[in-house]
Amino acid sequence: MSYFSSHDFDVDESSVFTATKPRGFGQSLAVSDKNISVRTTCFEALSKQDYAKWKMLSANAVKSSIFAEPWFMASVLQNFHKESDTTLFIVERVDGGWLGVIALSQEAKLGRIPGRHWMSVVNANQFLGVPLVRAGYETVFWRHLLTKLDNMDTARFALTCKYMPGDDPVTEALVNLCLQQSRSIETLRAWERAVLIPKGDFANLLPAKKRGRIASLKRKLTQDHGAPILKEWNGKGNIERWIEDFFELEQSGWKGRQNSAMACSAATKALFRDTITASAASGQLRFIAMQVCGKPVAMSAFFISGGYGFGFKSAYDEAFAPYAPGILLLEEVSRILHDVQGMYFDSCSAPGQKPLEDFWSDRRQISDLCVALGSSHYRTKFSAIITIRRLWHKLKTARARAKSVI
Repeated sequence: MSYFSSHDFDVDESSVFTATKPRGFGQSLAVSDKNISVRTTCFEALSKQDYAKWKMLSANAVKSSIFAEPWFMASVLQNFHKESDTTLFIVERVDGGWLGVIALSQEAKLGRIPGRHWMSVVNANQFLGVPLVRAGYETVFWRHLLTKLDNMDTARFALTCKYMPGDDPVTEALVNLCLQQSRSIETLRAWERAVLIPKGDFANLLPAKKRGRIASLKRKLTQDHGAPILKEWNGKGNIERWIEDFFELEQSGWKGRQNSAMACSAATKALFRDTITASAASGQLRFIAMQVCGKPVAMSAFFISGGYGFGFKSAYDEAFAPYAPGILLLEEVSRILHDVQGMYFDSCSAPGQKPLEDFWSDRRQISDLCVALGSSHYRTKFSAIITIRRLWHKLKTARARAKSVI
């Protein structure tokens, strides 16, 4: 069981305004648009100076998503989009300072409906799609980006932004700007996932019955194999050893059998190694293992950025499944996160992850948003495609209900 992995789920047309706002996220400032432009390039064409500006942007960006930082996006683009039509859109000042950046690809269909449009590049292991934007420039970023896309000759009718959290200032700026400009914006999909907002005593986080069950599992594990030991990478040890241990642990289980473990393909293996190594170097990595007899039986890697946490990957040894090592480690991770003052932690999990949702009762809404682009002709096309899509989903829902009755 992987507690910090994400999947796609079709949900109803939900509002993007239902999630609880994380503490500390700022609001867009009133900033002049003068001397700001949008530059397009490909990842391979970035210069050393560009990459330095990207890193500087990261240091001053809204702490919405660690997955948009250059060390994560660079690995995604290098390992998965080497020969694609991915374009980097850079909103920058005339002095060259970056205000925001987003990677977009051109897609031929919106779902099953033909219509060439832009879509944000979000890897399957990249659990938020919020672009990297300098704090205070959220509205400026979207205004210049949308204007640029409006006036381009390709993929003109829509922009789809994937994995956008409803409680994020970058998302809020996009929605509010669309309202101000009378620009159509549609929620294509929406789903909720567990988040941890520390409150009260950790001892009261779980019902007494579940606390008793966890205590019983710990006693049984200790009796049969010795007391489990919690270890955390301390920032100085051999991170490569931790990476290899994780590969071995994850691949030994159901993900290995289904060929979906990170080590099962060269691209995902490189992505995991790149991002773990880079986050370790930047001090943003937390890597925790539960060991029994000197061997890891459960591991969890997650990221910390600006007082906010983001789940990444977890794995456990199926040979120890009767003792639920993943749940035991989850309890320890929850305790660590709960005790960090002010920590807001996005699990980046899929809906229905029961053990995690039992621990963390708060929820965050994530949405795929589709924004109308271009002239009145293209906006009419947008409305027509969205209408067809809505009718198709209503028909599909009606058919599913009819089958359930039968």
